[in-house]
Amino acid sequence: MKWNDIISALVLIVVSIVVFFASDQLEAKTRMDIGPDFMPKLVAALTFLLSLLLLAQAVQRNMGLSPQCQMPDVDRGPVRQGDLIERYADWISLLLILAYTIAFEPLGFVLSTTIFLFLQFVVMSRSGERRYIRFALVAGVVSAVSYYVFLKLFYVFLPTGLLG
Repeated sequence: MKWNDIISALVLIVVSIVVFFASDQLEAKTRMDIGPDFMPKLVAALTFLLSLLLLAQAVQRNMGLSPQCQMPDVDRGPVRQGDLIERYADWISLLLILAYTIAFEPLGFVLSTTIFLFLQFVVMSRSGERRYIRFALVAGVVSAVSYYVFLKLFYVFLPTGLLG
């Protein structure tokens, strides 16, 4: 039985609950229609719901796997280049998050987020299903729309970096 998804889901559920209630402690520095606790609570609620979904899927998947019906490990031959990205996707994603946090201020929100999303799309897709132009367009549109929403609706000024 594989417990990785179950443990991850439970940890995320606990973290989302802690973040949700800890966001009540955020102090408003200016008068706004939406308080500073809105986004953390929204993210925590979405994380909680997605973690519940992950937990349900993991439990369902593990209930269907008994020791006698598990498939044996089979040597699949030499590793193709596309498989390296898939095999190390979790470590690559961790490095991308680290690089994103470092590049956020000098490159600015739009450029760093576009690059991060594009690369994350590549990492999370299978080697035969990568659509680079589509990934670039979606990453650019999502970054631009997010920047506009933060600036015009939430009055949050994000770094402009090289574009500013």
